[in-house]
Amino acid sequence: MNDLCSRFLEVLDSEVDTFWSFSCCMEKFSKDFRADGLHRKIAALLKDLDPELHDHLVTEGMESFTFCHSPGRHRVILGEHDRQSTSEQIQVISIDRAITHPYYNTQNFNNDITLLRLSSPAHMTSHVSPVCLASSSPPTGTRCVTTGWGRTGQTSSPRYLQQTALPLLSSAQCRQYWGQNKITDAMICAGASGVNCNVRTPAVYSHVSYLRRWVDQVVSSN
Repeated sequence: MNDLCSRFLEVLDSEVDTFWSFSCCMEKFSKDFRADGLHRKIAALLKDLDPELHDHLVTEGMESFTFCHSPGRHRVILGEHDRQSTSEQIQVISIDRAITHPYYNTQNFNNDITLLRLSSPAHMTSHVSPVCLASSSPPTGTRCVTTGWGRTGQTSSPRYLQQTALPLLSSAQCRQYWGQNKITDAMICAGASGVNCNVRTPAVYSHVSYLRRWVDQVVSSN
């Protein structure tokens, strides 16, 4: 499971001609920690302390580790579609605070959700708008859409924002693939997985409607 910006699910009537105005990406703007070789030291230490988390971060990229602990090293980019474009009217905003679910479990990734409080308000435009959060679980088989700039069959970092439509699976169906004890109520599964480019197993996402109460509480107090 990736960061919230690239691993959310939004249920739509149709994915055709949908413009992903609520998608964004985060960019690290301080000195790259790889330049000092810190990623190798962190990886070696983490492998001894938490092998499962180490394997997850190696799969997803060790930059995930620096984000979890250093929100100031990142910024949010809104309104972007083409990552190489110099003409898009993007908004670049630093992160004031990263708020992770208090019961997030690094062993099984239960309650895998983090909210970002921006240092300044975003300006709503035709290219930037808030995402709708589900208040109830859609029925099994509903086609949902996931977006992001994650790894594809052609590249590990695509230039253009990607999207794909996936059918939701029931918890029972998901547990047939991942095991009875690995899928919790805070997780939801859909279609195919991006894990190790394996498209024959369902992907696991954070179950937004299940976590909605916590999200609303955090937003109202921040």
